[in-house]
Amino acid sequence: MRNEIAELTYMYRFMIAVTSCEKRLRKRIEAAIADAIYKTPGIIGDFPDKNVRYQARRIDELPLICEIKSSQPLLGLPDKLMV
Repeated sequence: MRNEIAELTYMYRFMIAVTSCEKRLRKRIEAAIADAIYKTPGIIGDFPDKNVRYQARRIDELPLICEIKSSQPLLGLPDKLMV
């Protein structure tokens, strides 16, 4: 099983973002990223597991804009997200 997992990880590109924000804001950003990917037509939007429960912005929280910067194209993600 370990070899299969190692082989699978070589098939994907993992993107890691270093953040210095509070935990709640990070969860909002995660939810906005997932939402953008889910809304992308085709294989990109169909790929992620739909059963993950993300913690999006609540009604009582002010919306913020999160700017995404990457040296590589990130399919399914816009340059800015409303979180």
